[in-house]
Amino acid sequence: MTSFSRKWIMTQIVPFILLALVFSLPALANAQDRPTAKDPCSSMTEAALHGIFDKVAPGGVLILSNRRSPVEGLCEIAIGSKMNPQIVYLDYAKKYILAGSLFDAKSMTNLSLISRNAIQEQFRVDISKIPLEKALLLGSEKATQKVIVFTDPDCPFCSSLHKTLQQIVTKRKDVAFLIKLLPLPMHKDAYWKSKSILCNRSLKMLEDNFEKKEIPRTDCQTDELDKNIKFAGSLELGTPTIILPDGSVIAGAVPEDELLRRLDSKK
Repeated sequence: MTSFSRKWIMTQIVPFILLALVFSLPALANAQDRPTAKDPCSSMTEAALHGIFDKVAPGGVLILSNRRSPVEGLCEIAIGSKMNPQIVYLDYAKKYILAGSLFDAKSMTNLSLISRNAIQEQFRVDISKIPLEKALLLGSEKATQKVIVFTDPDCPFCSSLHKTLQQIVTKRKDVAFLIKLLPLPMHKDAYWKSKSILCNRSLKMLEDNFEKKEIPRTDCQTDELDKNIKFAGSLELGTPTIILPDGSVIAGAVPEDELLRRLDSKK
């Protein structure tokens, strides 16, 4: 082979070979990282998932679902209770956990919230087991749709939700709320405040408290609060919790339009 031929090969062919190698490197790397299974999430055993997630929760967690997420390389894992599921993400290699909401960047849709709501939709509370005789009524007694709300007088999210409930009953005479007091242990004054409100059967006292006004301390003989706490504990209810007429549950403070959408969809 002449010197010219060798030079022509080096200047014409070799660059194409190098270019091909450069473009093939990411593909090779991706091929190494890409799982061989068609659905690597479904191949993860429940025992393997418990081995990971039980480390972050004393007493272990309940694995509700496990599926491939919209993001390549991540599985969407639902843990906790059906009433209050938590959505987290785990990579295929089971090395990293991502906690937080996943949004569609184009539509800004909260995909994690959609998954959470879908699980909650499957959960139902037997309303007949909830004593409502001493519940505080917000709205008309004649309302055809009565929604149960568990609230804590010192819970800031409860205060926010209560404003939403007030707005709803001024617009919708067919909707009323039956409010059950559920003082949480983390709020040191919540129990006596709840008892005072209950002893006086006073919605105004609850609303005054939400507005940061002082309320009188009242005592009476009642086991209503303890029953509420026991019932809520059996279902892992927190505050605020909304229970719709069909027994479906909404955990946390939700906007007015979302609450009405969920309520009206049950008609």
